[in-house]
Order: sequence, then C-alpha cells, then structure tokens
Amino acid sequence: MLLTQIDVNGKQFTSAPVLLHVLLSRAIEGTTEFAASRRVALAAPSLDLDLVFGDEELLERALHALLETAIKFSAEGETVRLSRDVAPIS
Repeated sequence: MLLTQIDVNGKQFTSAPVLLHVLLSRAIEGTTEFAASRRVALAAPSLDLDLVFGDEELLERALHALLETAIKFSAEGETVRLSRDVAPIS
C-alpha cells in the first residue's frame, strides 16, 4: 500500500501521546514477512525512542506503508534502516 492510498474517509482523528517505539515495532512486525520474501533486511532503531502526539492508528498505518515502499524499492540483499530525528517545536 502506498502512503497516498491510506483510506481516511470519514475518519475522526484524535491526537494523543503515542510511544514511537511501539508503533515502529508493530510496523516492522507487519512487514517482516514481505521483507524476507524480497530478501531485504530491516534494521530497527534503538528502543529509546520518543513520545509523539498523533492518531495512533493512522501513524501506524503510515509507518507500515513507508516500510513497505522502502522494501519494495530495495534491491535483494539490501537493508532498510530506520532512524528518527527530533525537530524542535517552534
């Protein structure tokens, strides 16, 4: 699924604190089989990730779609590396 194909019609969005490492773990778990079938490795980030605010379901679906896309466009034997960067709130 492409990020642009995530169906959000009629969805009520809620913003709440979400543990980023939990979302990433679920997204990785959901794409591990696809990565293995393409012979692409997934390199997970450290588990000391931050708390983010957003809609948990939508964030998880977006991360899953991003991982699928990265796997899809990776050559056999490559590694998809996950990382994050913290931007200051202005």
